Amino acid sequence: MLEQTSSLAVVRDFLKSRNTRFSAGSWVEMYEKRVVPAIESFQITNVDLIELLRIAEENGKQHVFLYQCSDEIASWIMDRARVTQKLKDLKLEQLTTTPLILESSDAPCLVDVRWNTADVDLSLIVKEVYTRRSEKFVRNEVTDGWLHKIYEYQKHRVVNLAKLHRNGLLEIRLASQLTSSNYEYELARFIYHIKDLVPVDKFSDIPLSTARKRIWAERRQLATLIRYSDATIRDDFGNVLKAATGSVESDLNNQKAISDSLDSVLTSDTSAYCSGQNIWFKKSKHLQTDTHVLLNGTHHEFALPANCGMAEYEHVFDQIRQFNKPLS
Repeated sequence: MLEQTSSLAVVRDFLKSRNTRFSAGSWVEMYEKRVVPAIESFQITNVDLIELLRIAEENGKQHVFLYQCSDEIASWIMDRARVTQKLKDLKLEQLTTTPLILESSDAPCLVDVRWNTADVDLSLIVKEVYTRRSEKFVRNEVTDGWLHKIYEYQKHRVVNLAKLHRNGLLEIRLASQLTSSNYEYELARFIYHIKDLVPVDKFSDIPLSTARKRIWAERRQLATLIRYSDATIRDDFGNVLKAATGSVESDLNNQKAISDSLDSVLTSDTSAYCSGQNIWFKKSKHLQTDTHVLLNGTHHEFALPANCGMAEYEHVFDQIRQFNKPLS
């Protein structure tokens, strides 16, 4: 399950923090030569691994939708007595003390409800798990003049969660889909599933238009921080202009004529705006590797297509929020 929802780097960091051997070039090596010996020598426990999975599966390979409510409403929603009573009504009161570790579930199932706490409760997390199925083409077979296409059914463990901060900021993180880029149905279904615990109808969307505008407009100043794979400009009449690099390693910052052509549209057409970007936050003291981010979904959505650790996710999230602050 860690292999599905995490990365070797995350597990290496975990083992390193426990002062045990941590280097591994593959998941098989990690399991056989690092994790199992660490358990057998009592350097880590199964409970430690469960907690690692609990955190690791919540970050990366997600589309994130942002909302905001008032501090007062957030405080009411996060109130422990209210949440506990709602869970009792749902016969799920054990989730606040004992999360379910499910490999799969045919129907969406709430598995974890918890508070992140310091002197006060800082956030409330509500998480669900279920199994999503897809079809993978295997081969063609010809029998008695009939062509048969053979597909393999594949199962994918899906983890969705809502994280409400005490300041009213709400993140809804949906596991990335393999076969569709439209998350409208999945978002509505998840919001309905958690409505008793987190009533999203009391929130407003947080548009990311300012972040998209600033990340593109300030690309020269951000060259040491961000690499740009593509950008899309639209206007109110539905016209679209897109610039893209020839490879994911390239940077539009190095293609001045192409990127300047987008700027010319933005400056000459008052209805034009940056509607989407495909960017990489560069490796730094905060990021172990370049981290891929998409800003091309709905107006309040961004995505991290690959697995990442909690620190990497939070760094990217903080950066996007900074870019989305109102322009002075």
